[in-house]
Amino acid sequence: MSKAVVFWQPILSIHQTPLLEEFGRIYPGDCYLVVDKLFPKTRVNAGWDVKAPENIRLIGPEDNANTVPSDAIHVVSGYVGPQRWLQQRKRVLADANADVVVMVEGISRLGGPAKRAARFFKQGMGRMHLRHHLRGVLAIGTHAQRQAARMGIAEERIYPMLYATATPKVQQRQSLPENCAVFVGKRRSLKNTDTLVKATKGLCPLVLIGAQEEGFEDGAEAASHVEVLGPIENELLASYLVEAAVLVLPSWHDGWGAVVNEALACGTPVVCSAYAGAADLINSSGPFRGVVVDHPDQDALHEAIAQVLHAKADRDVIQSWALEHISPSAVAPYLQRCLNAAASANQGRPTAPWHRGLLG
Repeated sequence: MSKAVVFWQPILSIHQTPLLEEFGRIYPGDCYLVVDKLFPKTRVNAGWDVKAPENIRLIGPEDNANTVPSDAIHVVSGYVGPQRWLQQRKRVLADANADVVVMVEGISRLGGPAKRAARFFKQGMGRMHLRHHLRGVLAIGTHAQRQAARMGIAEERIYPMLYATATPKVQQRQSLPENCAVFVGKRRSLKNTDTLVKATKGLCPLVLIGAQEEGFEDGAEAASHVEVLGPIENELLASYLVEAAVLVLPSWHDGWGAVVNEALACGTPVVCSAYAGAADLINSSGPFRGVVVDHPDQDALHEAIAQVLHAKADRDVIQSWALEHISPSAVAPYLQRCLNAAASANQGRPTAPWHRGLLG
């Protein structure tokens, strides 16, 4: 009989629930999801809505986490882990049969060497608490993979991972300017929208979807080529993405950037900063899906967007690639193979579906 799998997460996440639901459907053992909170108000204000996953037992903030078995594969968000994991860690790690796999994003490069060192030290301390129970790392993006290697995790125990979003449904196609670039997210310095506004001037229309951070100005309202839509419900996003000529994610840091998945699933090519974990989806093998910008300054963004607009990528091919390689139905079996490999000393590292065809 297969070991139970327990996912420990801070919130019920719109970007992880579809994968967990599919994983619970195919996994032959029991599955649990333990969360600190169900759904923060900040996410609701951003247009998010998520239902509890089927096929997996949800342990909410009011439920007793002591009912979760210790003799299981525990998939913990971050080396330190969410609050409820910290409360249960001693009980779980007292069981010699407990296996721990950490799911982690890359550490932000922002804030200077001292802050980066402090973040890395905190992760290292979290890893020390796991001791001999740590079986592997599900590394979200290439930065997380490199950082896991720096922490001494063996290469064969570092498993590339992503956030597999639900396959989007277009409810009603929206009317957007022809050949427009679209940005989705909170308008703030970290997201680099001020540079994006300048980079698209004289090149193409720009549509901004998402709230604006208080006190931040990116010049969008004064720019004649920019249309500001503000926040929309997440279930409506595909209706906009399918009309965009290109999605642009110009962030100075993004642990992943799930809107890249959503754009590709709509057949929309992407310009993505190398500082976003989701750049892994553009750099990997397969058909042309966009361009990764190493340093998202004005000139580099302008050039990359122009390249994508000129390329006129085949949207049907992009959409098919996304369905076959990064949808929950494609990633869940890979996640199962990763966990089986992590819990076994003899199984090799499986190949991520979005890396198929890569050499080396």
